[in-house]
Amino acid sequence: MAITIELQPELERCLLARAQAQGVSLTDFAQEVLAREAGIVAPVRSPAC
Repeated sequence: MAITIELQPELERCLLARAQAQGVSLTDFAQEVLAREAGIVAPVRSPAC
């Protein structure tokens, strides 16, 4: 399923920075956050080298 979310620029910058710090895309980071909030254990991703 695909969804579109309009984010405020400040929130987008914050989420993008956190995703980059973990070495994942913003899409993967958002999926992990949503899975965690839903009570689903998201896979731990290794940072890209």
